[in-house]
Amino acid sequence: MSASLPKANRVVDKKDFERVFSEAERIVTNILVLLYRNNSLTYCRLGLAISKKHVAKAVERNRIKRQIREFFRHHKDKCQGLDIVLVSRPATGKADNRILLRSLEELWRKLGARRCAA
Repeated sequence: MSASLPKANRVVDKKDFERVFSEAERIVTNILVLLYRNNSLTYCRLGLAISKKHVAKAVERNRIKRQIREFFRHHKDKCQGLDIVLVSRPATGKADNRILLRSLEELWRKLGARRCAA
């Protein structure tokens, strides 16, 4: 099994991002905003919107994106048929890996309570 997140599990098209942003439900923490909507697929897809405005250095943005993708890779099988986009907030740039992981777990728990199978 590959340790990467396959392209099929990523929201990459502009129209898909626009659809999620316009029709999504949202879950908010102080670090990230999780937007989600149903898709017509049998699997979950992830998109990332980590802003330079919130995380100025590319090294930090890439670290955050790596952590999010790794978390999603381990938890994607618990949800099917969703497009998920994670959007940064001003506090994202100050979050270390431990805080980021805690925020992701909280978002995933809230999403599970709303949409996902146990």
